[in-house]
Amino acid sequence: MSTLSDHLRYLHQSGEFTIDVSLAIFSPEEIENLRRFGHWYEALTLGLIEPVSEPQKEFIRSARGEKSPTTEHEIAWYKYLGRKKLESDDPDKFKLNYQAREKGFYTRQQFKQMRSMMGSEMNKNHRR
Repeated sequence: MSTLSDHLRYLHQSGEFTIDVSLAIFSPEEIENLRRFGHWYEALTLGLIEPVSEPQKEFIRSARGEKSPTTEHEIAWYKYLGRKKLESDDPDKFKLNYQAREKGFYTRQQFKQMRSMMGSEMNKNHRR
């Protein structure tokens, strides 16, 4: 049986919880909750500590997909677990595959030169 001190150990575990998925879908509040409470969320979800209250039992049910998440903690963790599953199932799908192309109206080098020339002209005009 878990005690309050067991829960506090996870709540105050040193260091932030590492959010190892894309942050694109999370609000700033959800990111803060994950960083602050992530170790505790994980311990509850994995059964390392047992729930000591009804809201904690509901949190676990939500994490398992047995009920829709309703609280801010449930929503943040549910989204994290879902994103983690998506990214682990198909990691290549979420990688950025950006490659600069030189076959455009201007090459990358030409664009940099023009931007530099425009910047110097703007500075000259600004000083007048």
